[in-house]
Amino acid sequence: MELGYNLRMTNIAGAIGRVQLKKLDAWNAKRIENAKLLSGGISKIKGLVSPYVDERVKHVFHQYVIRG
Repeated sequence: MELGYNLRMTNIAGAIGRVQLKKLDAWNAKRIENAKLLSGGISKIKGLVSPYVDERVKHVFHQYVIRG
């Protein structure tokens, strides 16, 4: 016998997720705007490297990782 998990989404979680998906583009735009501000400031600090963004893709900065 193996232990199993019920990983199905509840109806309420699904309904909340559908509403949040409508806001996704605005959230991503705000993340991109914030990342530009951070990258501008970080570029002035010696020894820190901001995330690389390839011009062929849209980076939504779910995580903003600084290298030092």
